[in-house]
Amino acid sequence: MNTKITGIFNEGDTERIREWVKKETGSIYNSKDELAELRTEIKSLRQAVELMNKKIERIEKILNNQSD
Repeated sequence: MNTKITGIFNEGDTERIREWVKKETGSIYNSKDELAELRTEIKSLRQAVELMNKKIERIEKILNNQSD
């Protein structure tokens, strides 16, 4: 079976296209990994902010009780 593309492509174009596709798919996978890491970091930051808010609410409650 002849897999060589003829006509609109020059000799060697298919190899360059193949390498480009490999590079692009690798880039896509790297981007997905980075997005997953960012999601994890954002989740951790949200949890930290929530804990800080709870602590602030407790401090405010204590201060309000002290002022009464």
